[in-house]
Amino acid sequence: MKIKKVPNSPEPKTLHNIAYAYQQAFGHAPWNEGYTCSRCSAKYPLNLNPTECTNCGPNGKIEEYWPQDKIIHDFCREMNKPDAICFVAEDNNNVVGFAWGYMVSMCKKTSSRLHAPFLDSIVNGDVFYLDEIAVIPTYQGRGIGKQMMEKIITPKYKTSLLRTLASSPMQRLARSMGWQTIMEIQGD
Repeated sequence: MKIKKVPNSPEPKTLHNIAYAYQQAFGHAPWNEGYTCSRCSAKYPLNLNPTECTNCGPNGKIEEYWPQDKIIHDFCREMNKPDAICFVAEDNNNVVGFAWGYMVSMCKKTSSRLHAPFLDSIVNGDVFYLDEIAVIPTYQGRGIGKQMMEKIITPKYKTSLLRTLASSPMQRLARSMGWQTIMEIQGD
């Protein structure tokens, strides 16, 4: 297992490997963002591989929740932000985890974009926003997330921000590393 820094403009193969790992990581619990119904927005995990929506029946079109081209597009856009950085965990040249983030200036607009109302009244100035960090399910529990967090979080910013579900493995990891919960927000 190795943790390595990814250039801000990685080669296409690396982009596809990150996108595949992203789908695997978020396509299972607690997010279950593998598939979605275009009609009612119901979410289904990857392992379910539904052919029709349980709510809408054949009238609901089942689609990938995170198509690879969207993941790649979003990743490339985010790697162009100030102080953007990405690390991946690889095992036999396969991406099994990733962490990326960038600097944001906390203000009302940023709070709104993060779906965290009033966050700007708690956190001020420039912060490092750890936008995405995940490890695919078969590699969780091996300390990979902690290794990536230790590499990506630097003392350059006095404040780092991670937004995640209360039930996610990242919440437990962040607390074990001494991070504080400053706000709980409702998710989907």
